[in-house]
Amino acid sequence: MSASLDHDATDRQIVDAAREAASGLRAMHGRALLDRLLERMLPQGRGEVGVPATQRALHAEAVDLLLLSPQFLETDAPVAENAVHAALAQGADVEVLSGEAAAHLDRAAGGIAARLRFAIDGSPRPDTGRDDRPDTLS
Repeated sequence: MSASLDHDATDRQIVDAAREAASGLRAMHGRALLDRLLERMLPQGRGEVGVPATQRALHAEAVDLLLLSPQFLETDAPVAENAVHAALAQGADVEVLSGEAAAHLDRAAGGIAARLRFAIDGSPRPDTGRDDRPDTLS
């Protein structure tokens, strides 16, 4: 990423530099969100990863931020659609990560995770595997 542009830069060079900078910022933002969730929120009981645990959090209306990967949206469309609807209905933000952050979300959490407004009492720490996932939030 170029830190500066020449004063003779064309409109196209300016647009390309702006796109590159925006893409870099988006990637850093996504990675920071995911890192914070996995490193700080999850151990405090204020984060959930994987489909079953995220669904429990959505049912409890505890979700503040829902994180999804593009791969999860593509391969688990019905589950993703229900999760997004449930998150928006409770006033949560929804972020679709990209780049390395999305790949890390896929590896660490099966493509879906949530930052919680409050810890869910008695909730076991989730298994992040992708087996035995229900197709809906019900």
